[in-house]
Amino acid sequence: MSNPVGLAAVLAVTSIILAAFKWKATPDQVPLMWDVNAHPIWWVPKWVGLFLFPVLQFVIPYIIYQIVVRDANLEKQGGESKHAVAHIISLPALFLFFVQNFVIVESATSVSHDFHPHIFAASIALWLLIWLGYNLWYVEPNPTIGILTPWTLSSTTVWRKTHDHTGWVYVIFGVILLIFSLAVPKGLVFLIGVLILWLGPYIYVFFYSYFISSPESGKQPLLG
Repeated sequence: MSNPVGLAAVLAVTSIILAAFKWKATPDQVPLMWDVNAHPIWWVPKWVGLFLFPVLQFVIPYIIYQIVVRDANLEKQGGESKHAVAHIISLPALFLFFVQNFVIVESATSVSHDFHPHIFAASIALWLLIWLGYNLWYVEPNPTIGILTPWTLSSTTVWRKTHDHTGWVYVIFGVILLIFSLAVPKGLVFLIGVLILWLGPYIYVFFYSYFISSPESGKQPLLG
C-alpha cells in the first residue's frame, strides 16, 4: 500500500505556506465558528485560525495510517483494495485542504468574515460522499477501514453487499448534495438540508448492514 501520509504532508505544508502569505492581511482575531446565516460568533487568535487546519491535515491521516499498518489483514489484500484504503486514509487531508484554503482563509481575510457554506457543503459532497463512496467499492473485508458494523465485521457476505450498496448510496447523495449546495441560499433550511444529505447516508448504511444480515451469512467469518 502506498504511503498516504506523504500526500497529507504535502497538502499540509502547502496550506501552511499559503496561510503564511495571508498573515499580514489577517487581523489579530479571526472567526472559527459561525451562525446559521454564516456570520462569525466565535473568534480565536489568527495563528490558531490560519494554522489549525493545516496541522490537522497531517495529524489525522497520520494517526489513521499508524492504525492501519498494524493490521496484518490489510497487507494480504489485492492492489485495488490497498489503493482504495490509501485514498480513504488521505481523504481527511484532501477535505481539510479545500476547507482551509477556500473557506477558513477566505473568511479570515475578508471584510465581513462571513463563512462560505456553499463551498463547505460542496467539499463535503465531493470528498466525504462521492470520493469516499467510490473507494468503498474496492475495499476488501478488514476490521480497520470501511463500513465497520457488528454485521459487516462478522460476515464477508454482509461486508461485500454493504460496501457495494454503500458506494452507490454515497455517490448519489453526494451528487444531490452538490446540486443542493449550489441551488439553495444559506440559512436554517440550508443547514438542515446539508446535515440530512451528509449524515443521512451514514445512518442508513448502518441499518442496511443489519437488515441484510442473516444466520446463514453470519456463519461466514470476516477473518476466516
